[in-house]
Amino acid sequence: MIVCLDPIAKASGFPPLVADNAPREVLRFQRGFAFYLDEDNFQFAHPTDQNYTLGTGFTWEGDEHDALDSHPLLDAPLDGFEAGARWAARRLLGLHLDASTRPAHYARTLFATAFTPEDIESPVIQYGDRPYAFLVGWTVRRTPDASFADRDRFSFWRSEATLGTIGSPIGEAVQRSIHATLRMFHGSDSPPDPAGWDHQILDSRFGVPTARYDLSRVDYRRWGGAPGVELMSDAGAELGYYTDAHASLSTAFGWSAAPLWTFDVHMAHPGLVEGAVTASSGHEAFVYASLEGFAYAYNALLQGYGDWLSDYRFSRRDIQTFNYELRQGIVIGHWSVDAASGRRRQLRFVLEPYAFRSREFRGTLAHGHAWGGVRVVMSETFDLALH
Repeated sequence: MIVCLDPIAKASGFPPLVADNAPREVLRFQRGFAFYLDEDNFQFAHPTDQNYTLGTGFTWEGDEHDALDSHPLLDAPLDGFEAGARWAARRLLGLHLDASTRPAHYARTLFATAFTPEDIESPVIQYGDRPYAFLVGWTVRRTPDASFADRDRFSFWRSEATLGTIGSPIGEAVQRSIHATLRMFHGSDSPPDPAGWDHQILDSRFGVPTARYDLSRVDYRRWGGAPGVELMSDAGAELGYYTDAHASLSTAFGWSAAPLWTFDVHMAHPGLVEGAVTASSGHEAFVYASLEGFAYAYNALLQGYGDWLSDYRFSRRDIQTFNYELRQGIVIGHWSVDAASGRRRQLRFVLEPYAFRSREFRGTLAHGHAWGGVRVVMSETFDLALH
């Protein structure tokens, strides 16, 4: 007989803890780590050091299982926003959408994003070009767990919450360090040190606090075995330093050990849950492409917070309401399963040779910008016995 020792677990719907004299139970845990780096020099084209000049982040992720592995402080705001979105869909569109499945998969990302104008050697304000801007943040992301990995078709909520700062001097220090390293590596005077970071959006010694929440409804479909075709679409909105509505369509083709929805083509949203495998080891290789459109109402990295701590910013009328983003990439990986313990390990390498974003503001110097990126993802699945 299983005896529940934890009333929180009983109320939450998670599997209960068991007494010492209960039959032995086993929980399967999945944990992962990822690192991504967006940089102009990774693109398969002439590199440019302008607009989106750098993005990097570290992710820790895993499936939750019981009350001791849940996240009540994270769940409360995510559940609240999702409930509001379901209510709005029901009242405004007549759609009855299910709540997020539990338990879930969580990914926590510490990231940094930097933007620069076209001429980084000038120390003065470059009117008509993009302001310097640097964002560092902590994002929590929630998606379904590995129990859904064998489904060929389903829909779900994907939610993200971010806390961070805009305008700290870290951006200048990071960009100067990267450029100094590149000059040493190439033995040349290029690229130069940036000279205009004093004019960044919300320039502050410690940065200005900011936040964002993103909620999307995702639809996923898969055809075939190995190789197979996957298609994923989503529609949603975000509120905060980015305030917009967005929709995307992504596809992948090849040999994949985990479905496309667990991976997500965005470098800043890495993820990898356990997929269904039939051998002790294997390789994966596939290509993907994504097209995403945005309708912006507010962009703090261009508009700031009015004139506060911003000596140069764009007004709303100078911001493009609609823009789009195109991504394509190549993924190779390897996975193995230990015959004795059942422990599974997976390693993925992602190369994004070309990503493009259409122009974000109006003016003579406004234009789209391109970049490339790399990502490394490691994941491990193992069993833990409960007594």
